[in-house]
Amino acid sequence: MAAGPQPSGKADRSAADNVAVSVVIPCFNYGKYVLEAIDSVLASDLRDIEIIIVDDGSTDPGTAEILNKLDRPGTRVIRQANAGQAAARNAGISSSRGRYILCLDADDAIAPDYLGKAFLILEADPRLGFVYPHLQVFGDENFVWRKPDYNFFRLLWENHVPTAAVFRREAWVRVGGYKSALDGLEDWEFWINLGEHGWFGRLLPEPLFRYRRHGLTMLERSRAKRDELLKKIREAHRGLYQDGVRLKELRREWSVSSWSDALFGLSVAVKDLMRSKYFPLRLRRYLIRLYYGRQIV
Repeated sequence: MAAGPQPSGKADRSAADNVAVSVVIPCFNYGKYVLEAIDSVLASDLRDIEIIIVDDGSTDPGTAEILNKLDRPGTRVIRQANAGQAAARNAGISSSRGRYILCLDADDAIAPDYLGKAFLILEADPRLGFVYPHLQVFGDENFVWRKPDYNFFRLLWENHVPTAAVFRREAWVRVGGYKSALDGLEDWEFWINLGEHGWFGRLLPEPLFRYRRHGLTMLERSRAKRDELLKKIREAHRGLYQDGVRLKELRREWSVSSWSDALFGLSVAVKDLMRSKYFPLRLRRYLIRLYYGRQIV
């Protein structure tokens, strides 16, 4: 099951629809990477785009110099006091003009054909809320991270949608954007919120998002507060997590059998253990190597 019914009503599009896709790139002290992110977007086969860099109160002089001198076509910089990733994305989207949005971290990149393919899929099916691809991990590690087909029931328990999904601006308006109080897991809550409002996703099964691994990732830095963020997500969506009848309906609607659900629950428990602050990071990376069955450089 890939798509659900389109929500009723219309979002305010007075500032949108002037370009096909707006790419929002929050940047906090990542000047050494941000030009690579921008140039990957400018290399896109889809030309009807704009790029918005959100300087989230950078304190690094090198980043400030790069952003002050930035001169790339279709690219502009907006600035705000440091408020975190979620607030920076919301600020960029609020000033955007695109029918569709891609939030790209400043240290990542995309393949040239990603935006064009995502755009055609979304244009062809107005019921879809967003499209996401496999990941090509690069930097300290090098492997293809294959994502599963979209399944809203399973999304409630584990995030299988990468940050760099292309979504409808209308859907972002409808759910109120990203939640700043959930920085670290704000994108997961955003996909859940979209699904709760009837905006579902679809996998584009190609490694079109280039995800950089360097040092500690944001996920690893947030391991200590992960349990607290999970509680906030489940509290914000009590109607999904605490209604046993609703959960059974969703399990049936998304074709999740009791047996596969049990196996999935076990895999989630193992992954949650690996993500906990008590699990050694080196051991976690070693197990990732075994899982993907290839050498990670």
